[in-house]
Amino acid sequence: VQTSMRLAHTITIDVIIPPEEDAAKLKEGLVRLLPFDIVAEKIVLHEQKAKGFNERTLLISRITLTKERHTNDWLRWFVEKLSATQRKLLRDQMESRLDEQNHFFLRIDKNAWLDGNVIITDLGNCYHIDIALAVFPSKKENALRLVETILKPVSEN
Repeated sequence: VQTSMRLAHTITIDVIIPPEEDAAKLKEGLVRLLPFDIVAEKIVLHEQKAKGFNERTLLISRITLTKERHTNDWLRWFVEKLSATQRKLLRDQMESRLDEQNHFFLRIDKNAWLDGNVIITDLGNCYHIDIALAVFPSKKENALRLVETILKPVSEN
């Protein structure tokens, strides 16, 4: 990932925590999804409650990165954590993971990440990642080209 330009406006990572799951462990996993210290970098972990199925109270923990240094460092760090197979999967699916506002969406398997492995999933038991791509003009072709660039590990650049 080249870092001489802004790659993302924001990166939002969240996890939905049902009452039967270990909130402290999942929040710690969320914080570990960052390559820097959230306290030193003044990054806030936001929490809110939501109603789920059968009126169950869910906790949503969320971190949003807005500084260019944070978003670029995170993207570089994250891509290096992906296996070649995972990067290929994301390249193959990049159109379906991109919305009309050029947000690129990923889901990381919760349990795999708690064991230290990044596994892209389509299932709901996950950490959600929303990357607001920094493309101008804001066209899908430009966003796809940027995703392609981001998904190249540093060793290929």
